[in-house]
Amino acid sequence: MDWDDFKYFTAVAHSGSVRKAADLLGVHPSTVTRRLDQFERRLGVRLFTRTPSGLRITPAGSEVIQEVDEVAAELSGIQRRLQYRTGDMAGRLRITIDDLFAENLLNHDFAGFSRRYPEVQLEFVAAYQNPDLDRHQVDLAIRLTDDPPDHLVGRRLGKYTAAVYGSRRYLQDHEPWTEPQACSWIETDLDASTLETPVKMRHFATMPDGMRSGSLRLQLAAIRGDLGIGLVPCALGDPDPELQRLPGIESLELQDVWMLIHPDLRNLVRLQALQEFLQRTFREHRERLLGEAAEATNTNMI
Repeated sequence: MDWDDFKYFTAVAHSGSVRKAADLLGVHPSTVTRRLDQFERRLGVRLFTRTPSGLRITPAGSEVIQEVDEVAAELSGIQRRLQYRTGDMAGRLRITIDDLFAENLLNHDFAGFSRRYPEVQLEFVAAYQNPDLDRHQVDLAIRLTDDPPDHLVGRRLGKYTAAVYGSRRYLQDHEPWTEPQACSWIETDLDASTLETPVKMRHFATMPDGMRSGSLRLQLAAIRGDLGIGLVPCALGDPDPELQRLPGIESLELQDVWMLIHPDLRNLVRLQALQEFLQRTFREHRERLLGEAAEATNTNMI
């Protein structure tokens, strides 16, 4: 049996199209089609149904991909356990960080780690790609969650906070407390997820609604652009020189921040060094990274 057949089949099954699979594998789409047809003839079953809207996996194909994924995970686990048994510091570490912290950590902190451990090659994977620790697409993840998966090894780094911000120019010309009708509230999904009673309803019920966005980054741009005030994570608002916290409203505690790794990697020395570095960084710079008071965070080990 040609194991490459499984590689092509898996790429099509997970990407959903021949073209995307070809881009992923770095080959021409005709090569993917030919190898997929060859694999189906060899198995004697249809793995996909060809429709005008694209490929649709068959029940037989679903059964095959489930078993292939299980075998791939087991082989990957064997490789990792053998690879990391030596505990060598030299090598790559793949990291994904929630966007709330990426800019601060990359601007201030990871350079210190690289200076201390020049033999470690850091690779960053964007959080929006939702890389999977179980598939070992990354080695370490910093994520916002109140319910970390039980099977992962985690350290709680603290709880991130949010506060109401406006641009310095906007707050010079507007008085949200005394003249809320002359201001605008810029809302994101963060408002609805904070408290049973959203911040706007608690403090600025008569303030007109302004722009609404599902993106914190777009909301931040709107506040910088003098379009109104809104609830912003302190990790984004505090370091921004154009923004100012609105006095009179305490910061709100939102989700926990967790550093997570897969159990297979717990003995990898360079990963242990990175964990210790990040834990110390969040402890020493929690006001910048989390918006917390210095004494408010207690970092625990699962």
